[in-house]
Amino acid sequence: MVPEVEVEWFFKNVLPSPIPGFNVGTVVEELRKSEMITASGWKVFSDNPKDDSRHENKVYGQLTSVFDAVIEATKSLYPVHTQHFALVMLPNRPPTSDRTSRTQPVATFLPTNIAGDLKADEKKASYSWYDIANPAEFKKEPESSIKIRNSNVAQILSSLQFIMSVDPRRRFSFGWTMQNRDLRMWFACRGVIFVTEAVDAFTNPDPLVRFFASIAFSSRTALGWDPTIEVTRSPSPPRQYEITVNGRKFTTVKNLADYSADSLVSRATRVWLVKDEEGKKFVLKDVWMDTDRLPEHEIRDNLLEDVLKKRGPNDHRKLSNHMLTPRVFERMKINDMDDTTPRMMNEQTPATSSIFKLTITIPTSDSSRSSHPSETSSQGNRSGTSKGTAVQIQTKGSPTLTLRSKYHYRIVFEEHGTDLYSEMSLHNVFKTLSDLVDALEIIHRSGWVHRDISCGNVYCLHDPVNRPRGIVGDFEYAKQCDDQVEHEKRTGTSEFMAYEAASQRYRYLDRHARLTSGLGLSGQAKFAHNPLHDLESLWWILLYIILHKDDSATPAQNPQNRNLNAIALFQSDPRSLVRGDFIADSWKLTSDDTGVARSFEPALKVAQGLSDKLLIAYTEAEAGYTVIDREKCMVHHKFHSLLNDEKTLEAIKDIKLVPVVEDSAVPNSSEKRKQPPCDEINVPQKRGRTSSE
Repeated sequence: MVPEVEVEWFFKNVLPSPIPGFNVGTVVEELRKSEMITASGWKVFSDNPKDDSRHENKVYGQLTSVFDAVIEATKSLYPVHTQHFALVMLPNRPPTSDRTSRTQPVATFLPTNIAGDLKADEKKASYSWYDIANPAEFKKEPESSIKIRNSNVAQILSSLQFIMSVDPRRRFSFGWTMQNRDLRMWFACRGVIFVTEAVDAFTNPDPLVRFFASIAFSSRTALGWDPTIEVTRSPSPPRQYEITVNGRKFTTVKNLADYSADSLVSRATRVWLVKDEEGKKFVLKDVWMDTDRLPEHEIRDNLLEDVLKKRGPNDHRKLSNHMLTPRVFERMKINDMDDTTPRMMNEQTPATSSIFKLTITIPTSDSSRSSHPSETSSQGNRSGTSKGTAVQIQTKGSPTLTLRSKYHYRIVFEEHGTDLYSEMSLHNVFKTLSDLVDALEIIHRSGWVHRDISCGNVYCLHDPVNRPRGIVGDFEYAKQCDDQVEHEKRTGTSEFMAYEAASQRYRYLDRHARLTSGLGLSGQAKFAHNPLHDLESLWWILLYIILHKDDSATPAQNPQNRNLNAIALFQSDPRSLVRGDFIADSWKLTSDDTGVARSFEPALKVAQGLSDKLLIAYTEAEAGYTVIDREKCMVHHKFHSLLNDEKTLEAIKDIKLVPVVEDSAVPNSSEKRKQPPCDEINVPQKRGRTSSE
């Protein structure tokens, strides 16, 4: 839901005010003197746009004359201030970027030097999505034309989404739309999207004048660019960046994950392989954290402190060996103030007395979105259909604005491993999962749970001296089991989320105990994430790899059946009964039933054994009904035994994995796009990350 906000509130708290003492009334008076503004409105608009027979691009192209007049009047009154951005109408000139976009703005504000080049030589000059300060969309039809209004909103939101996803420097972005005479201004950051109430820009020119002047004279930082990230002069794409963390500069070498940033309101996790000024490589993560969460390095320190107290130095050392090691971290600041989503709105939450009723889908093509580690060029978009993000906007009633209070955080890790989406040795997968079990046992016996075990958070570190070892990262959701504050919140990555964690209820509580206790439903244990849920996530990782990879030397028995199983289990809601029941259907885990290669049979037998151990543990742990027996959840030794079975490891030691190829895909299937992280709104989504929206 995207609520409307009052125009004056928007001007006072969101739009930058680059000219101290700026008086819009004085500028409007100058425009009246020059007769740019007449009694009927703007001089260049002889008719209502809806009554003008010309194409809307021609009609609204006249706004460049309005903009130029506003700037001239402003400069005459405030001559010491420098114009940084200019309005350019380029309806037939798509901007460039590292990724293509299905949309292109009809108009945009660009830096004055780029705008000047385009006006001087429109055929040769170019501009990019990275240059756009503020995209615009126009329609002659009034908002009462719902279909046209939907199209206009979809286009502006698509542009805002693309700007925020393709450019890691963008902290927030503005946009604007006009339909007939009605002006609306848009704002998007990682915590909220909203739009102003419509204002007639003809009878009331003040808002348009104020908007034009504010954008034109604002700095890049004031319009959402991050001054702590600079583009390097790399001669060829992809773009490289110099990123500052706590005073140290790192240059990007390779983009490891940025698919989380595809969603506007999200944690927008981006991860790069970087090098410092001495050439040493690290992994850098940039993320927008919920303000009620500690930064990852503090959570890690608190966990290890508990391990040392409760388990001793040996387990402390062992767990440290299986965790990413932070080297530099910082809560980011802009102009010496914390970079937070509330600060972008002057720490004010707008009252929303009206809403803009509308439900749309923003289409996104494969080429316009970032890639997910589980996707390869051989897989692609199997369905060939466009993906979309649903955005619901209302216009009646009194909505509560959902503002995600977030802070900007960066952390640099020493280790660079291969996540389990990308690991292509089945033997290494098993050894990594075995090390993960060891780490989880220490975590769980210290009274903590991880709550986001996934292929993207578990790594195989290829140590050139010692054997490969498993590393677990992303402790942003880790918490103490007895912490009651977050028991109501669902977290995790949907493909790997335990069924109970997704549905927020226990499934194996003893009904006989409930009936004989006389307590009824009110007496049952309150749901909380426990060690079995982390272990179930590990089990889903193994299934995911078996169903999404082929043996390079042995063909799958039935690729179509394998893909159908993968879709049913990993492209459905994690609360679906298909997933919920599958843990009890271990007999289905054969190469005949799954369609995978016969060489995967040893791995399938391990998956069978793990599901049996989980089912028994769930039943025993929840038998008490009123309380969960945490000791019954500690079945790590059974997992460890199955994953380290010598016969199994010998049988799979030479299996090299390859991604599922396109020609084995299910015809006409509709593969879902992976979505950014669950932002704790009780809608589990897919997470992005490396070392993590």
